[in-house]
Amino acid sequence: MLSGSIVSRHLVYFSTLVRERVVDYLSTRYEDDFERLYLRGNVVPDRLPLFHEFLRGYHRAAFIENVHLRPELGFARGWDHFENFETRKAEEGVPGNAAAINRRVFEHLDAESGTPALVWIHYFDVHWPYGPVEKHGVEFLAESFNELPEPYTHDSLDRMVGGTHSPSSRLATVLLPGIYRAGLRAFDGSLADLIDGLVRRELFDRSMIILSSDHGDEFFEHGRFGHGHNLFDTVIRIPLLIKMPGQQREMRHHEVVSLVDVGPTILDVVRVPAPEFGDGRSLLPMIEGEDGSDRIAVSEVVNLEFDNLKAIVSGDHKLIRRAVPDGFQDRLFEVDDDFEALTGSGSPPRIEALSQLLLREV
Repeated sequence: MLSGSIVSRHLVYFSTLVRERVVDYLSTRYEDDFERLYLRGNVVPDRLPLFHEFLRGYHRAAFIENVHLRPELGFARGWDHFENFETRKAEEGVPGNAAAINRRVFEHLDAESGTPALVWIHYFDVHWPYGPVEKHGVEFLAESFNELPEPYTHDSLDRMVGGTHSPSSRLATVLLPGIYRAGLRAFDGSLADLIDGLVRRELFDRSMIILSSDHGDEFFEHGRFGHGHNLFDTVIRIPLLIKMPGQQREMRHHEVVSLVDVGPTILDVVRVPAPEFGDGRSLLPMIEGEDGSDRIAVSEVVNLEFDNLKAIVSGDHKLIRRAVPDGFQDRLFEVDDDFEALTGSGSPPRIEALSQLLLREV
């Protein structure tokens, strides 16, 4: 989102590596270029442009809860103010920091009142481990609430999802959806508090507000839990809501868009030219009524298991490509159906067309 670039371009591969591995990244003990590339860690390359760096004349402030976005990894670059909140997810009850983050956001907005501002808020409350569940657990779990582990901690939840589970198991169909929704409902209150605070300060109507996510999670639909293992819709299909300044009515778009489009959209709205920035395309023409049916979205994952998968969504189809020792394994899906790869006489031409399009993009 910050770079407007797909993984193959920005090369920040391992979001699972934190500060302790930066020393490894900087060392020269890796003799193999391939290994050195993949052990670069979660470090933002100095040469990589970030969209907010183009917003000169704006006060740029970031309020972050995510261990992988630490300032020493390069994510504080270009911000006038950067706060990284220590996560509370390891505490019993797995509380979040949303209320504390909101408080700091408002203190900062009040202190900078009257200055054009870009504010990036990265909440972690909805992320695994899901919770808290005290307030809304019974609402979404009913009698199953008593099946949750005690104490309700990160470690006990990790043990609960460990091992192999069927997608039709009680864990996958009842417990995980229930605790996820309970945590999400709790976070809804904090999000409402943010909006209310903006309204009270007369900032809501005149602000551009973008709400999105970095990924979804799987509940064993394809044999795994969480994210980082595949590029099915359960992981990569995320919400994107944009409220324009002065917007009075709701509009819904069903065209394919991507997080790489967020930075170019913001720059377009505030009329800041950045012709060499990223892979994304501004969404402003679509917001203003232009057709967006020609748009595509490219997703990619490289994980600690050295899996390399790419996906491209175009129109009604999605191609998922996995790198295998002797080349590539391609599977074509209809959008909204991650379970039945398309076969038959109509598939090879569409696979070839999307393969060529994917190759051009990455």
